[in-house]
Amino acid sequence: MSARFNQVAISIADRAASLAFYRDLFGLTHVGGTHFSGKATEAVQGMAGASSDCSWLMDDRPHFQFEIFQFDCPLGRTLATNRQPQDIGYSRLIFSVPALAPVAARAGVEVIELNGRRTAYLRDPDGIAVQIIEADVPRARLTGVALTVPDIEMAKRSFAEGCGCTPLSAPAPDWGAVWGETGADKDMMLLDGGTVMLELSAYRTPVSRPWTDGYTLADHGILNVALGFDSAADIRARLAAMQAAGITPNAPLVTAPGLFALTYSQDPQGFSIETLYVSKIAAGAFGFRKANLFDRALMAIMKAAA
Repeated sequence: MSARFNQVAISIADRAASLAFYRDLFGLTHVGGTHFSGKATEAVQGMAGASSDCSWLMDDRPHFQFEIFQFDCPLGRTLATNRQPQDIGYSRLIFSVPALAPVAARAGVEVIELNGRRTAYLRDPDGIAVQIIEADVPRARLTGVALTVPDIEMAKRSFAEGCGCTPLSAPAPDWGAVWGETGADKDMMLLDGGTVMLELSAYRTPVSRPWTDGYTLADHGILNVALGFDSAADIRARLAAMQAAGITPNAPLVTAPGLFALTYSQDPQGFSIETLYVSKIAAGAFGFRKANLFDRALMAIMKAAA
C-alpha cells in the first residue's frame, strides 16, 4: 500500500494572520476549523493539557488539507524565526504555482532561476520557510515538505519502509542557493508521498543544530505530516508497518466506528507523523470540505462524547 499524505500541519502564533497569509498569497480556500482539547487530544499529541484552535485550508485536490494550529496550552515558542535550513526538523513548505511572477509580486520577493526552474523563497508570519516553484499545476498547491534529518538512511527507513513513501531514483535538486547557502556538504533524497513529496537532507556542513531542548508540537513551525487512509483496517495495517520500522505511536488509535480513526506517532529521529482515516460522512467535520450545518453538529456531538 503506497503512501498518500492527506494533510500538512503547522503551529503558529496568530491563526488569523497565518490564515490570511496563505489564503491571500496562494488562493487557498478556508473550509472551517475547530477546537481540540481533552484527554484524547493530550494522549494523541503527547502534551499534557494540550489545547488548540485550528483552521483548515484546501487547494483544488479533494481530501487534502493544510492545517493551522494555534495552541493556548502549551504556549508555543517562536522557534521558526531563528531556524536555519540545516537545523534538524521539518524545515520548509514547498508550494507549486502555475505562474510564479504574480505570486512573487504579492509576496514582495525575487524570482530566481535555478535547476532549470523558476522559484522564490520567503518566510511566513512566524518565520516558517516557504519555497514557491513554478510548475504545471491548475492552481496553487502545497506539493512538498523538506526535512533536515540526522541520518538519511534512518529517515528512509521511517518514511519509505514505515510510511510507504516511494524513494525516487532521480537526484534531489539542491535548492540551497535560493536561501544563500554556499559550500554545503549534504546527502539528499526525494520520497513520493502521493500528494506531497518529502525532500530529505542530512548535512555534514554546515553543522546541524539538534531539536531545541524541550521541543513540543506547540512550538512554532511545521508540526507534522499526515498519512490518509480509506478505512480503519488500512490505518491499522500501516501502523503495524510503521512500528516495525521503529516508529512509536503516542497513543492507541482514537476511533469512532464509521466516522474516523487517528493517532500521532514519532519516528526514531523525533519527527511527528499523523495517521488519519476520515469517512465521507465526517469529511466536513474534519475540514476535508467546506463545513455545513450538519458537519458542525457532528463535530459538536463527537467533542461532547470525547
